[in-house]
Amino acid sequence: MKVIDKGLQRYAAEMRQLNKVTVKVGIQTEDANTPGSNGTPLIDYVEFNEYGTEDIPARPLHRDAARVYEQQLADVQEQQVAAVMGGKKTATEAVHAVGAWYQGIVQHHLINGPWERNAESTAKKKGFDQPLLDKKLHFNSIKYKVVKS
Repeated sequence: MKVIDKGLQRYAAEMRQLNKVTVKVGIQTEDANTPGSNGTPLIDYVEFNEYGTEDIPARPLHRDAARVYEQQLADVQEQQVAAVMGGKKTATEAVHAVGAWYQGIVQHHLINGPWERNAESTAKKKGFDQPLLDKKLHFNSIKYKVVKS
């Protein structure tokens, strides 16, 4: 018997690849301990802002971005899976496309989110009242990573 494969093997392999990976967007482990302008590790700064403290209002960047862009993320994921199924992209290309897209979304949300402005004393010290942008360390540390599930 002669087997004529019209792409089913490739399709099956690419679908298996998609099921073996996860895209993580946010502060990656290798950047977590990077010191900010006052010496506070980045991960602490992010947590203080995400959940708030006695002196810092909560600015839940990651939770808010996930909520606001949930449907768009689902649409992008669907488009990328369709591109893999149609043979237009590999699984690797698709997951990197989703990661890069969502990284950009979170960075955009950091700058444009509905955040309470910095306190007057903080604004005076930093020279601006836009929260979450101290030397863009947080912004520049938002990255995506593809990991095996």
